[in-house]
Amino acid sequence: MHAAQAAPTVFNPYVHGARGLFAMMIMTYHVLDSERPTYPFAQASPWHDIAAVLPFGVELFFAISGFVILGALARAPSLAAFLRDRVARIGPVLWASVLFMGLVGIVLSRGEFGTRTPGEILRGLIASLLALPGVLPIWGFHDAAWSISYEFAFYMLCGSAVWLAGRWGTARAALVWVPAALVLANFYPRGIPFLVGVLVALGHGERLRPLTRTPGLLLAGFLACWTVVAELGPDRNWMHATTLVQWAGDARLPLGILAIGLLLLAFQGIVDGAGWLGRVLVTRPMLLLGTISYSIYMWHGPVMGGVRHVVMPRLVADTDGTMARILFPIVSLAIVLPVATISYRVLEIRGSSLVRRWLGATPRARVIAVPGTATG
Repeated sequence: MHAAQAAPTVFNPYVHGARGLFAMMIMTYHVLDSERPTYPFAQASPWHDIAAVLPFGVELFFAISGFVILGALARAPSLAAFLRDRVARIGPVLWASVLFMGLVGIVLSRGEFGTRTPGEILRGLIASLLALPGVLPIWGFHDAAWSISYEFAFYMLCGSAVWLAGRWGTARAALVWVPAALVLANFYPRGIPFLVGVLVALGHGERLRPLTRTPGLLLAGFLACWTVVAELGPDRNWMHATTLVQWAGDARLPLGILAIGLLLLAFQGIVDGAGWLGRVLVTRPMLLLGTISYSIYMWHGPVMGGVRHVVMPRLVADTDGTMARILFPIVSLAIVLPVATISYRVLEIRGSSLVRRWLGATPRARVIAVPGTATG
């Protein structure tokens, strides 16, 4: 069997619906955690505890990326073609949102744009367009784009591992990519869920299926453990700045291992469409949200900022009052959804197609053999 046949290249509606769920988790968190208006109930238990898990929807997206990456590698005729495809897929929305954030920031002198020198702004623009802030400690225009930096680092690691395996053999290649993966995992522990997706894609979760029948509960367990890991650190908002070596000094490491184990079970259950969560993920709203999930993720912050500072003052006199608190999420969602839909159609479909043509046609060559997915 060839890699192209064994890798998960078939559309999985449950995973697709999960994209929509995870995107809405992140947007909901930013609604509850917004500067203005505030939601007092979100600061009290148990709502505070529930809200605290929502930003880790990013890690759940990483698991999806790990799951689909083998299919993308199997379809690519070469490593260069694979990387070009990833740039074309992610680039247009990233570039457009970065340029938008930069334009608004410079014109309005908001945030750090009001204190940075022109040279620093130019360096920040270049770094942001190259998706460097995140993996590298560089200031960038778009706060949400740190995860895109993680994505590209993961693509480079996976692509290089497969490329080396094809030339040196799996065992010799592992002598290079395994240490590299361990270093990345140590310094970027929030990226570990990529591995979960890869393991499920390789079939390692199938033997655990008797334990994966309640993915909703398992997912809640992962989020709870992962949130405690964040809370035990010096600053939960900078969890990605800690290392596994630091985790080993307290309860974070065993809790992190437990969390990743729960995520492995949960994600296998999601892939299988198990339990009530599986039924929810294939509903029409979830599938529609899954289609535009990347654009929701990249555009909800700028849209919510515009709603908070431009729209709300024109709708209500008291932007901290009860009516503002009611209207803010409604108006934000009413704008985010059409913006994300337009972004999907214009940038993710047409823009990606243009970038693919600009980067050149994919050369005809053999399919990359993905180790672990081919039997001969």
